[in-house]
Amino acid sequence: MHYCTLRAELLMALHDQEVNDICSIDPCHKFTWCVDACIRDKFIDSKRSRELQGFLDGIRRGQEFVLGDLSMVLCDPFSMNTVGLSMMRNLQHCLNNESLPRDSSEIVLLVRMMGLGLGSWDMIDSQLFREPKLESSLFTKFLPMISSLMVEDHTRVLSAKLPEEPPLSATAPSDLFLTFVKENPIASFTTLYYSLQVTRMKDRVAALLCLMIISFLAYLEKMFSAIFFVCCGTYTPKFHRADCRPSWTGTQPNNEHSECVHTIYQQLTDKINAWQPSPATPQEQLDSPLMSVPTPAPL
Repeated sequence: MHYCTLRAELLMALHDQEVNDICSIDPCHKFTWCVDACIRDKFIDSKRSRELQGFLDGIRRGQEFVLGDLSMVLCDPFSMNTVGLSMMRNLQHCLNNESLPRDSSEIVLLVRMMGLGLGSWDMIDSQLFREPKLESSLFTKFLPMISSLMVEDHTRVLSAKLPEEPPLSATAPSDLFLTFVKENPIASFTTLYYSLQVTRMKDRVAALLCLMIISFLAYLEKMFSAIFFVCCGTYTPKFHRADCRPSWTGTQPNNEHSECVHTIYQQLTDKINAWQPSPATPQEQLDSPLMSVPTPAPL
């Protein structure tokens, strides 16, 4: 991952220094330049989406090796962070316009970019330069599930503002959703950014629901740590066990869910109940003769 960051940073440094002799012969210079502009904006708009799609679709036969360089640029955590944020915004745009994710060309491109970025190391190791095959079920089943969760989140927020309405509980994820998260890296990555989004929104119920599926992201642990640092910086969430109990009961799975869901729920419940705050570290006393010197009187 760090090599991928170095690849993009070196190329952009050469671009800033106007070293045209190198930039002009690098086949992914314009692609990297466009991605860098998107990183600065933290969003891939429709205009740049068309440009990026043109780069990917413009690779000719015999030049497939360029996909290796493009995938390294996309594997950069800053690039993947921009792709993840753009996916959430585009899904929200689809909800606002009552359209399906599969009908959005921007979402289709973002899924392609996710596949290239997440599969970069496999592509480099195998030297098989071709785009990962995208499953149609990602567009017809998984992304609508994420959209459904986002609709529930907004409905729950609006319902909480009505005093006569009872609080709505979160719906536990289906077995199909968990299968996607477990077996498909693109689904795992999208779920990760959905989790970060509800955390930023301070949606406690949705955040606790995400805890039930976060264990399925074990094989993305290294990428999670890098991207979480990019997204949140030095942010350290404060976890209070007492605050979690009222909402946690609303996420309890029922008889319709598989044994795997019940097992994960029980494990997380045990961890919450067993959590204890770290003891305060006593301040170390300095053994210095300067400590006995009185404070000077004010002038």
